[in-house]
Amino acid sequence: MNGKQLLTYKTALDVKNKDYLRNSAYYEGKNPVILADKSNDQYGNLKASDRRIPLPLAKKLINTMVGFNFANIVYTETGQAINTEQDFSNLTKLMNTKIDIEEQTDYFKYLSAVNEQNDNDILSLQTAIECCNHGRAYKIYYFADFRLKCDTIPSNQIYPIYTDTLNPALDKALRYYSDKYIDIDGKEKERYHVDIYSKTGIESYVAENADYSDVKLDAEKSVTYNQVNKIPQKCHVIEFSIYRDKASLISSSYGMIDEADRVISKNMAEELAGFKAAILKLSQVLDKSFRDESGKTMYDRFQESNILENFSKDSDYAEWLTKNVQDSFIFGVYDRLTKDIFKFEDIPDFSDGESWGNSISGVSAAYRLLGFLFKCEHTFRIFSEGLRAEIELINAYVPLLAGNESVKKTMNVIDISSNRILPKNLLENSQIAATLKGILSQKTLIQMFPELVDNIDDELKAVNGEAKEAVKNMMMAVEEPQEEDDGMQGNEEEAEKEVE
Repeated sequence: MNGKQLLTYKTALDVKNKDYLRNSAYYEGKNPVILADKSNDQYGNLKASDRRIPLPLAKKLINTMVGFNFANIVYTETGQAINTEQDFSNLTKLMNTKIDIEEQTDYFKYLSAVNEQNDNDILSLQTAIECCNHGRAYKIYYFADFRLKCDTIPSNQIYPIYTDTLNPALDKALRYYSDKYIDIDGKEKERYHVDIYSKTGIESYVAENADYSDVKLDAEKSVTYNQVNKIPQKCHVIEFSIYRDKASLISSSYGMIDEADRVISKNMAEELAGFKAAILKLSQVLDKSFRDESGKTMYDRFQESNILENFSKDSDYAEWLTKNVQDSFIFGVYDRLTKDIFKFEDIPDFSDGESWGNSISGVSAAYRLLGFLFKCEHTFRIFSEGLRAEIELINAYVPLLAGNESVKKTMNVIDISSNRILPKNLLENSQIAATLKGILSQKTLIQMFPELVDNIDDELKAVNGEAKEAVKNMMMAVEEPQEEDDGMQGNEEEAEKEVE
């Protein structure tokens, strides 16, 4: 690409990123609207009573969703092969080969090893946070040191280009970033980089000017996927999102978050700051010119002292010292706003004791969570499309990394699910399970205890193994006395012969 094309895509990326810094600020508890809404006096100076207390409500909303929906992603084998065998008796029919998954296949071991080497569970968690905060997130894979490595990239660095099809897929990804260096004259300068990821490889460009007018290809960093290096011809950038339109999780609630922060900032903080400012105003009668040996004036010492000790209860300024702050009204409005934010976003505030206390029943909790669970299913289904694209890329590396024909033969379809665990009453569930024993299957009963069991199939095997072992021990216990009786009978017969 030439500099003009790179600049065009960079301009389009800046448009995509217009809300990136804003969303990041909300998540970090630095509400940009509240921090910019300053109170000035008649001369345009910031009032001494001006205070801002933005709270990280956005982080609480996003972390609740991520912790419940994306913190425990489970991969399981289904036994359905990806590869198919053609039935030559009927050329229009394809037969799927079945794979035995009683034991973990070599393919699944390979997939798990790649994920574990890259700490993919942690990377997926970071990706989910980025998705919820900014609407889209990216992982970049690269082959180095004979390993397939992975890392997350901030979404404000990636400009995606999609295929022109009914179901658009990521065709290319342009990564824009910069670094700083010291030139030969000792001056700090900035260098601009563009990496273009496609199915054929990586093209790296570098420029000294921000408009890319002097851009040139960095051949040392560029990579071509071919038969020599055996790198699969696939785009190594994986895109994730939680909504089709790439919207963030709580973009519709930023206005209400602004109002909640404004209630605290404008009312509570400024009431207290005004109280302090009023008292300090009284100190203007104190001398500010003469300084003692420590360099402090009477005014300075007054500010450092306990203000309340400088006034008697009969002072004309006592009304300032006994000023009542209407905290009940302020926090009443604030609580109402925060509850509405959680309610309209269909995200529960589990720290709210009034709504989620011990008195709430399981049935009532289930109905309250209907909207939240629907949101979880919707967002996870779209997010898992990125996880599947990730598996497809890892599968393409089997010939290069595995070096084992068994891995390719056992390659099968992987099921991706979210192990969502809500606190349940274990005593109540155990009583229900005991009542339903013999009516429902053992596997169904085990599914009632997700807090205790991670893998249902493994647990079922363990239970069946223990049952068989118990039967075996029981049979051995029954057989052992018979052998002893037979021996005693033989001894008795020998004794009778000796007596005769």
